[in-house]
Amino acid sequence: MDFLLVAMLGPKGCLRKEVTLRRSLASFLVFVTAYPVFGQEQAAGNIRINDHPFQCGAMFAIASRFYEESGEESQFRLYKAKFEKLALKAEAEFKKRNRTKADAEAYMQEHIDLSLSLMERNIELVARFTHHCNRLFPD
Repeated sequence: MDFLLVAMLGPKGCLRKEVTLRRSLASFLVFVTAYPVFGQEQAAGNIRINDHPFQCGAMFAIASRFYEESGEESQFRLYKAKFEKLALKAEAEFKKRNRTKADAEAYMQEHIDLSLSLMERNIELVARFTHHCNRLFPD
């Protein structure tokens, strides 16, 4: 899943930071309120997909890239391991619905892109959500 991290870079190879409170709050609310619907489609077997591995996996991928760029090797390894663990959970969620690994990777990429969009608007909200993910997935 390393290829997912490449899309998170800005034009100069670093994570971009912008803060626009109104737009970021609106985007965050869309992200949070859309979560029960986004990815919760039902299959013929009435199996629901748990979106938390995708949402938090995206946060951990972004965090791992940030720590890698800032030279904090231990934090980089921690968040990369968390991301890889959740990526496997995300793939398992898709297998429950007879969907492919490529589908899971594409869906994870959508979450990464959405998270990066939110981060560009308000990094503080993304940091809070990452903290929430750390509580959901402590190891």
